[in-house]
Amino acid sequence: MLQPIRKQLRQNGHYMSKCPNNNNKNEGGFSAVFSTEQFTTSDWYIDSGASIHLTANKEWLKNVSKPYLSDIVAANQSRLVVECSGDVEIETVAADLQYRVLLKNVQYVPGLTTNLLSVSQLISNGNQVCFDNNGCEVYNPKGILVATASLNNNVYKLNVPNNGAGCLLASSNVWHRRLGHINNSYLNKTSKLVEGLVYKGRANVSNCQVCCQGKQTRTSFPNKGSRANGVLQVIHSDICGPMETVSLGGARYFLTFIDDYSRMCFVYFVKTKDETFEKFKNFKTLVENQQNVTIKVLRTDNGGEYCGKDFQAYLKDAGIIHQRTNSHTPEQNGLAERFNRTLVEKAKCLMFDENVSKSLWAEACNTACYLKNRSISAGISKTPYEIWTGKKPNVSHLRVYGSVVMVHVPRANRRKWDHKSVKHILVGYDDSIKGYRCYNPVTRKVTTSRDVMIMENIDTTLSTNNDTEVPDSVGVEDEHIEDSCADESISEGDLKDTVDFTDTDSEYVPDTVVEQEPPIAVQLPRRTERPHQPKVWDDYVTYLGGSNVVEGPSNADLPKTVTEALSGQDGCKWKQAMLDEIHSFEENGTWELVDPPENATIVENKWVFKLKCDSENNVRYRARLVAKGYSQKEGVDYNETFAPVVRHSTLRILLSLGVQLQLRITHLDVSTAFLNGILRENVYMKQPEGFVKHCRNKVYKLNKAVYGLKQASRAWYEKVHAVLLNIHYKNSKFEPCLYIKRGENNLLTIIALYV
Repeated sequence: MLQPIRKQLRQNGHYMSKCPNNNNKNEGGFSAVFSTEQFTTSDWYIDSGASIHLTANKEWLKNVSKPYLSDIVAANQSRLVVECSGDVEIETVAADLQYRVLLKNVQYVPGLTTNLLSVSQLISNGNQVCFDNNGCEVYNPKGILVATASLNNNVYKLNVPNNGAGCLLASSNVWHRRLGHINNSYLNKTSKLVEGLVYKGRANVSNCQVCCQGKQTRTSFPNKGSRANGVLQVIHSDICGPMETVSLGGARYFLTFIDDYSRMCFVYFVKTKDETFEKFKNFKTLVENQQNVTIKVLRTDNGGEYCGKDFQAYLKDAGIIHQRTNSHTPEQNGLAERFNRTLVEKAKCLMFDENVSKSLWAEACNTACYLKNRSISAGISKTPYEIWTGKKPNVSHLRVYGSVVMVHVPRANRRKWDHKSVKHILVGYDDSIKGYRCYNPVTRKVTTSRDVMIMENIDTTLSTNNDTEVPDSVGVEDEHIEDSCADESISEGDLKDTVDFTDTDSEYVPDTVVEQEPPIAVQLPRRTERPHQPKVWDDYVTYLGGSNVVEGPSNADLPKTVTEALSGQDGCKWKQAMLDEIHSFEENGTWELVDPPENATIVENKWVFKLKCDSENNVRYRARLVAKGYSQKEGVDYNETFAPVVRHSTLRILLSLGVQLQLRITHLDVSTAFLNGILRENVYMKQPEGFVKHCRNKVYKLNKAVYGLKQASRAWYEKVHAVLLNIHYKNSKFEPCLYIKRGENNLLTIIALYV
């Protein structure tokens, strides 16, 4: 549809496309289709007439370079200027999976109304493009379906992820606010170090008024110093306050402890400075239990809260060196001083962004610390959370602080015509409970709830007086948690943003209860008190043919260990079974022998011996090598473990249809099925007992899934799902384990997959 401008070599004064001697004219292509106003610059279309990839968005380009064409001409003979070229990364959807596709040599044309994918360029790079009456499918050189397009108005529009509550299409400006107004450089770096942080465009941080209100300072002094070599070698601490307004729990100070190596921060809220000693003991017990390492050095200022006799005696008994600053020399404790300033500035930005009451300063500081631990910091290449825990943080649950939150009211706490949700304000996150901390401006309580709907773009100005002290309620440091359960869920269409956790709701009550009308308890029958109704189906008839029942061998006396199996009277048969298992592993390329990497989890394994019997009562000795998956670490050795299984109702429907339509029903068992699943993570396993090769110090790096691994079922499902789609089976939208295909002579094949 687009062609480069060329001059007539022999005659001047006209273009080749208008030459009367040119028989290869391209008429009515671009102007008739892609020049209308119904197209937008955010969409992509697959164009068989375009010889190059074209885009109308310059900010999408990476590795920008000069174009090899200066101009292009549309089919209506209009000239369009090519400014530059580069690479563009796009998101596609295919078979309910999302892919990131990198397009190279994309030309930027400002005059385009939309973005075009060249079919010829896709094919020249080894891809395969298939068109039909419903749309278009794009397969990569490996034969995997990576992109689809829908036929709309005679053009093929590329299918991209929906713009829902997830973070894939959230703008960088929204993530700038979600992460407590993080600067643009750190936002780009953090997106590569965490999961769930995906955005488009770049945040204009320099024009953010909230950042200026909360962060604008004088030029800082340069600082130099040495860093610790491990966690808990040096702990920095300082106390900030008093605040002009007490928190919900009556606190006027906040106390910070920062690990020098990881920059992991812990914040505590105190009413008076003499609580510092007690908070330090709590902190010491917590972190030493988490890291299995003792604190070596505590670095503080010369404040009386750190220099008391009891505090000094405790440090001496614990063998902790107390490094203190000189008088009026806070620079020697610069890390803690600067961190307190960072928390205050970030908390102020969180509060100013949504005009939150000053009485919530403790909640804002607690949230600022939570966000800081999950963002990149100066001097380290990973987030503090990842250095501290060894796992990348997932920030997909973050929302703008101070947003309106509709909290679901459990059935036991409401009557028939009462509201099913109550309006709250989002004030943070909880480390110990999977839920959001929500503030009720009417009752002045903070609750932690899992069933919430968050609206990030609604005004949340509170009517509470910012200068009013609230001594009769409890903040983040003195909460009393009470468990409650939510028996009903709110439909997805009721509000904009739904967040659901797996834990139960919790609420804590202030020391002095605010007077309000007591709720009327609704007595519901307990599950154990309800009369049991037996299920009876009049149209089901079952038969038991006693003569056809085959009893299998007894597994009561099976060997438990390799030594017991090989030393018994059936030792030769068990040895052959073990050799068959090892042979199947090697035949499938399941592993490769490598040196054990540092700081990697080495998964152990064991042999499981079974006797199996077929329909003809033939006994088969079966030895299976099983990995001890309980030793795997989540986020390091595996991420997702869920694998769908066909529902029993689906099987009953298929069996009844097969009988009614006289279809052929076949049961297929895949031998060593899990060994076909490909692992995405790096998993290392010890050499199996009885089959140690070469050096005992070497381990197996697993390429395929092994029975017992956390992700084995999911890896097998992903493999068989990709294979079935590749041979043109269609996956059901309502049953993920049901695949349908019509072949030659209209032959119908239905596969129900059980992982």
